[in-house]
Amino acid sequence: MTAFSYRNVFDCPVDPGPLIVNVTPLATDAGVGRFHMDWQKISEDVNTLDLSVVKKRLACSHEYMRDCFKESLTEEAWRLFDPREQD
Repeated sequence: MTAFSYRNVFDCPVDPGPLIVNVTPLATDAGVGRFHMDWQKISEDVNTLDLSVVKKRLACSHEYMRDCFKESLTEEAWRLFDPREQD
């Protein structure tokens, strides 16, 4: 199954406001399955333009999302992942 797109929106318990997770498949060679996961965080009550405060809140949400994803997999399945850092 390669033609799907998954989007989930839920309340983030570590930072008020919705956390949106998108998962889409990537075109690959036969026998290799890859997907792209991205996320958006809409934080409520951000009453500052201080970049350090915003980054701290995003980092907290990112860690929560990654922990949830990792907890949903076995250690064997987690080792199959090759996360790509992007700007």
